Amino acid sequence: MTCQRSSTLCLLLAFMQIFACCRAEGKYTVIAPGTIHSNDKYTAAVAVHNVAEPCQIKVGITGPSFNESKTVEVKGSEIKEVDFAVPTLVEGKYNLTAEGLNCLENFKNTTKLDFAKFETYVRLQTDKGLYKPGDVINYRVLFLDKDLRPGKAEPDTVLWFEDGKRNRIKELKNLEVVKGVHTGHFQISEFPVMGNWRLVVSSKGHYDRAVYFEVQKYVLPKYVVKAEATESVSVKDGDMQVVVRANYTYGKPLNGKTTVILTLGSYYDFGRSMDDEKKQPPSIIRTADMIQGKAKIDMNVKQLEAYLHSKEYSTYATIVATVEEEFTGVKINTTASTQIYPYRYAMHCVHYYECNSFEADKEKEVMIQLTYVDGSHLKDTKTPVELVYTEVLEKNSWHQPRHMDSGEEVTTTLMPPVGENRTFSFKGFMNETGFVTFKVKLSDLKEYEGYSHYYNIEALYRDEKRDVNNAYQYREPKKVDTPEEKLPKDWFKLEDRYYNDRPKLFHEEHFTVNSSKPLAYLDYNVVARGNIIKSGHIDLPNKPMVHNISFTPDLVCSPRFSVYVYYVDAE
Repeated sequence: MTCQRSSTLCLLLAFMQIFACCRAEGKYTVIAPGTIHSNDKYTAAVAVHNVAEPCQIKVGITGPSFNESKTVEVKGSEIKEVDFAVPTLVEGKYNLTAEGLNCLENFKNTTKLDFAKFETYVRLQTDKGLYKPGDVINYRVLFLDKDLRPGKAEPDTVLWFEDGKRNRIKELKNLEVVKGVHTGHFQISEFPVMGNWRLVVSSKGHYDRAVYFEVQKYVLPKYVVKAEATESVSVKDGDMQVVVRANYTYGKPLNGKTTVILTLGSYYDFGRSMDDEKKQPPSIIRTADMIQGKAKIDMNVKQLEAYLHSKEYSTYATIVATVEEEFTGVKINTTASTQIYPYRYAMHCVHYYECNSFEADKEKEVMIQLTYVDGSHLKDTKTPVELVYTEVLEKNSWHQPRHMDSGEEVTTTLMPPVGENRTFSFKGFMNETGFVTFKVKLSDLKEYEGYSHYYNIEALYRDEKRDVNNAYQYREPKKVDTPEEKLPKDWFKLEDRYYNDRPKLFHEEHFTVNSSKPLAYLDYNVVARGNIIKSGHIDLPNKPMVHNISFTPDLVCSPRFSVYVYYVDAE
């Protein structure tokens, strides 16, 4: 389990280091949170081990604004919880002290506690994000306590509205909070300051929250415009279509004119000098009449070929359609987009593993699919498709030779390896859905330290060529001598619960303790929300080495909790 483990565990280890010297009469443990919170419950779990008589142990908290101690009598076969009702604290140094009154050599040990002050969770909501002059703002403020239950507002809480120039318009104090919620409304004047307004809730020293909204003069559009464009187009052909539709809000088609502007997306080439000039691509502009609320605009993007961002990938283009209503002249815009490709055909490997690897001198099948850039099938069963494998040998820029590990300067006369630049070509024909199956057989590639040796794969069809993948030779894994893992002679562990085996609320859960030695008993603590919520002592007369601890999580255990188990033997 992973949760508030660090604070409690660190405190446990600190106490164990302190009482380790008390071996003559036995041992004690005091488990408690490492952090103290204002207005909260603080619990310490006290236990003694290997003692014959009951022990009286005094546990106390000291600090600038809280001092209290309690005494408990603990037997060797039990664990007792000591609860403190912590009031509102002032920041300062707080300590937890455990003191033996009649046993264990009258020990007295103190550890420092971290101080934390819980702040009320405050959330603000408005019914809209945009208002116009004269509108009524409906709002609510949520106050939640540390357990996310309905909380209370601090006495000095203030709520106010600010306009676009940060003038405080309205202020409220002494908020009425019902079940953790304050609700209200505020009417904007007919002539307010426009811009970004905000609603603020503040309590000095506790919280300061704000929610933003906009106040503007606006008129709901009387008609709706939509645009659709060809999603993918090849610059080689260039033909594409944009369809613009416009209707009044009550459904009647709109008549008017539409203007469509196509522009290539922005591009920055990190490889070129800042002094280089790159020509700005032209925008393609077309106009058409809206007939019965619809217009079809044919466009050709061939003129953009020289301005595409890459010869290997598509370029994003934005389309802005503006419709002007014929009677009023009111204009409204909408946008669409398209991808412009520098080629007609897309060619790719159907199964990655077929293209990515090969075994030397063994024939295998490789399947390639060809489509138009818009994804439609090619049905050319007569034109051959060629698959070309070209040998590539390149040095790895990240590789460091083994003899350089020592940091010594080494001079070598070894010549770098030279590839043979071998090429293997295979031909095939498409079926009616654009798939081609090749029977491929490749020669062995030598392995060189610090170099990548592979075949580059290209597919050729008609006048186009696509880079498909790289093929690497399969090699048997090298045998590596791994040191034999040494298991610890002694262990005591709580088996992990994994993400897919999370505990469920109100369902009995089992936590398995595994030990290398027989266990006479077990002590455990359950920690959630910064405090101990349950402690227990389990006698094990049969002295097993494995035992399951049962526990049923409730709402306090949400969203996470920890289980700590410990055992102190007679040695």
